[in-house]
This record gives sequence, structure tokens and C-alpha cells, in this order.
Amino acid sequence: MSTQADLYRAALAADDAYSVELRRLFGKRTGDIRYTLKGAGKPGSELRRLRDTKLAADQALHASFETSRAGAS
Repeated sequence: MSTQADLYRAALAADDAYSVELRRLFGKRTGDIRYTLKGAGKPGSELRRLRDTKLAADQALHASFETSRAGAS
């Protein structure tokens, strides 16, 4: 089982990789593209894979927060 610190590091790494790909594709126009359909990438693209990895890492981290909160009650 991963610790929250591990999950946090994985979420940061996934976000970094996704951000690098966004910058590679969109350059200085990246801005809020990550929050649009364009930022999701096309099915099968590297951008989509990185975004999906980022979202999964974020979800795992947030689930661990919820588990911790429930145990603290």
C-alpha cells in the first residue's frame, strides 16, 4: 500500500509530465488549455495518456485523504 507521501509524489510527477507535454504542443499558449477539450488530447495520443495518468494519480491521492479523514472521525 502506498503512503500519502508516495501518492503525493506520484501526483506531482504525473502533473509535471502532463505539463511538459502541454508546453511541447502549445508552447506559450499553454495557459488554461489543460482545462479545455484541447488539453485532454485526442484518444490514443500521448497527451491523453499523460492526462489520464495525472487524473488517476490525483484521484488516488484524494481517495487517501478521504480514507484518512474517515479514520480520524
